[in-house]
Amino acid sequence: MAGALSGVDEVARNSNTKALSKINQLRKELIVLKRNIAPVRELVEKITPTPISRLHARNLRYRDFLTVALMVKKPDLFPDNWIYIHEPDVQVGRIQNYRSWSPWMVPDPTTACVGLEYFCFRGDDLWSMDDDALVALASEELAAIGLATPDKVKRGYVVRVPMAYPIYDRDYAERVATIRSWLDGFGTNLVQIGRNGLHRYNNSDHSMLTAMRAVDNLLGGPVHDIWAVNAESAYHEEDVEPEQPYRNVPEPPAMAEPLAGESA
Repeated sequence: MAGALSGVDEVARNSNTKALSKINQLRKELIVLKRNIAPVRELVEKITPTPISRLHARNLRYRDFLTVALMVKKPDLFPDNWIYIHEPDVQVGRIQNYRSWSPWMVPDPTTACVGLEYFCFRGDDLWSMDDDALVALASEELAAIGLATPDKVKRGYVVRVPMAYPIYDRDYAERVATIRSWLDGFGTNLVQIGRNGLHRYNNSDHSMLTAMRAVDNLLGGPVHDIWAVNAESAYHEEDVEPEQPYRNVPEPPAMAEPLAGESA
């Protein structure tokens, strides 16, 4: 969901517009940084010399997120992948049912595992709670909406995700356009991908597609506009041909089978 420039001290731009990164204190060994999923704000902050777009990047904002995964001593609490919670008396915003994504995620049929998701900001009351308090809160809220009583909760785990959601405020589009214009000067030596790499609220499928498009560009030349992913007609009103995620579209036997409700 959110990337990070872990171990990268600096991204330097030389006279040949090469993107060079200094890794793990080895400041004399320069390597090309090809693909980046780190938040745009974090990336631009590390570029030298200081780009004119740094102020725009610093003003990009993000919504943070945390998940409390609870192991519950009962079968699946609901059949869906996730449900959104609109009950005003609880703070949880969404609940994932992990076995609905894959039975291998929760192989014990007598135990359910659900993730209670809380939308927050770093430093607020939710984010600052210790893990035990968050597990207790999630257990209580699971009971409050009628899914399971706290005595059924075997244990819980907390995962915090900073910068999970790029915020679309009034000025974000202009800021991103300025940053993109400057980053385009790197060519294929620095390619932004993923939700935070593009500061775009893409789902996982589109985020993965940006990575596939980036590899295509590196192998065969810049033929795809990475920033145009998730702008096709399947998701928006503009009538354009949707792009296939494959260089060579496969034709598996299943594609010849009739759809449900159709006769052979």
